[in-house]
Amino acid sequence: MKNLCLLFIIILINSNCKSQQEETTFLFPIKENNKIGFIDNHGNLIIKPIFRNVGQFSEGLAAARINGTFGFINRKGDFAIAPKYDYATEFREGLAIVYDNGSPQFIDKQGNIPFTINYKETSLFKNESAIVQTVTSKFGIINKSGVLIADTIFSNIRRNDNDLFLVEKRNNDKETYGIIDKNGKFIVPMDKYESIDSYKEGIIKAYNYQDDNDRVTFLDTNGKVIFSKQLSLKDGFILEDFQNNFAIITLHQRSEDEDNYSSQNKYEGYINIKGEVVLNDTLIEDLTNFNDNRAFAKYKDDKFYMINEQMKKVNVQGFDEVNEFENGSAIVKIDGKGFGVVNKNGDFIVEPKFEEISPYTGIIDDYFFFSKASPTKEDAYRTLYGVANLKGEIVIEPLFEDYDFNGFQNGLLKVRIGKYQSYIDKKGEIIWQEKQNTIIEDVNIDYMKRGYFYAHSPVDEKDLSGFGISENSAKKIENKGQITDNELNIKIDNAIVFDQNKWNCHSVFINNTTSKSVKFNASDSRLYMKVQAKTMNNEWKDIEYLPSSFCGNSLHILTLNSGEYWEFLMPKYSGDFKTKLRIELKYIDPENENGKWYSRATDLTIYSNEFDGSINKSQFWRKEKYFSNGFMDPYFD
Repeated sequence: MKNLCLLFIIILINSNCKSQQEETTFLFPIKENNKIGFIDNHGNLIIKPIFRNVGQFSEGLAAARINGTFGFINRKGDFAIAPKYDYATEFREGLAIVYDNGSPQFIDKQGNIPFTINYKETSLFKNESAIVQTVTSKFGIINKSGVLIADTIFSNIRRNDNDLFLVEKRNNDKETYGIIDKNGKFIVPMDKYESIDSYKEGIIKAYNYQDDNDRVTFLDTNGKVIFSKQLSLKDGFILEDFQNNFAIITLHQRSEDEDNYSSQNKYEGYINIKGEVVLNDTLIEDLTNFNDNRAFAKYKDDKFYMINEQMKKVNVQGFDEVNEFENGSAIVKIDGKGFGVVNKNGDFIVEPKFEEISPYTGIIDDYFFFSKASPTKEDAYRTLYGVANLKGEIVIEPLFEDYDFNGFQNGLLKVRIGKYQSYIDKKGEIIWQEKQNTIIEDVNIDYMKRGYFYAHSPVDEKDLSGFGISENSAKKIENKGQITDNELNIKIDNAIVFDQNKWNCHSVFINNTTSKSVKFNASDSRLYMKVQAKTMNNEWKDIEYLPSSFCGNSLHILTLNSGEYWEFLMPKYSGDFKTKLRIELKYIDPENENGKWYSRATDLTIYSNEFDGSINKSQFWRKEKYFSNGFMDPYFD
């Protein structure tokens, strides 16, 4: 009997260990023929690629859809919560957000709604609070019972460190700021400061601008003033956050008139948390933030030198390029030699022999990514990346064109080798690699697609010209067929073609059979043209969107001459929701042309022919997150 009990206990322990191991095994998403599945870190297939969209696993579940609706799958790939939502997020603190017709609700891991909300949008919970937004774009904060901690009276709320929230109000173009804690109590009252920045290391930075008496004030997380300083050429400008108790201050030398300071003769120094300028050297042009009690100062000789908290040079070695310290080491460059890594004493622990060391990932777990130019006939700027360690040893030779900036996750690194996504281990062995897509199919997505109807016309010197470039020039209409004379129209061809990425598409034509040229407002060669679909209420609604640009140079005019047409490809959408589709196009009213610039407010609208199709309901409202790549990509969304 004792032996049977012992055997039962051993089986139970092994079973529990196996269960815990399954829960902690990291799963890596893969894609085959546009379907997503998961492998483990040995390349074993754990979940077959049958899903059209899957989020990362969180708290044992992942949001997933096979057809048009989302549910939640477990780590075996089975639906633990049935797919019935238009969209869904990950679980956090036991709750996830699910959407129905664009409206969010929270559910628990049993699929129950613990409390109802009536908001346009909500964040996930963090430390038992979530930021919500009303249909009138007002923000508030709720607790895990759905009760408002902070009323929906703010024009914006941002979560910062220490469970504090930066709140903002706008009134008649006037903006006021404050800070509240997780209980909704004001730490910094509204109207006291005209602007408050996000902050680091528990130090809040606030500004007031009054009668040429601009002032910056630093506060602790209890709202107590640490110090306040006037901003001027004479007193300097503190533009950075505090790091290691120091912040960079921009100072200015006096001009020949000793009562004035020249904005041309600026240099940088450091200020401490008492408000004292502790580094004021006119020979210094540039500084980095302190990290690990070290920073770099660039002197007039164009060299960076390492300095300590006493503002003294650590060594005499000068560097040509530097990165901030991280975990006791920093990436530096010496011209003529290359990039290497130094310690806090300024000694090289990795000799400067690399063509480039990636600054985006820095040093992670004693390894770093380096790159090497590897041009080809097809790509003169091709670069390959490899991995090296802090002994200077090359662990993986330059092999891949792109990689996950988070580095190795549970022993694998996601990379792109050629045109295929791959996973490699720390020896550089390919554990899994994407295969060439062999399926041509419809576009089945769960978000609004960004505008993609690009066209080209010769530049009219009277018009403003944007930076957009398109090779889609107009062509002469040779065979009018069913095209109506003397009109501007859009025709969608129901015949199916496929694009270079093997997606089914429709051909779309803009035809000008009028006797005059027609002008179009455009943004970087993108026409104000988008696909619409009918809702369940039989109303036309956009399923594509036109991104907003912050650069006026993006805006320009395109012209389609009489007797010409543009041709485009439009995705053949498919999904669970059967509906009708059409295209909307804006063009400039010929009666309001002024020869140079046109207001979109006077645009006229035409529509294409309608046709039967299908989409997913999330295409009516959901936009994917978009991050601008800089000035040459001047878009908000």
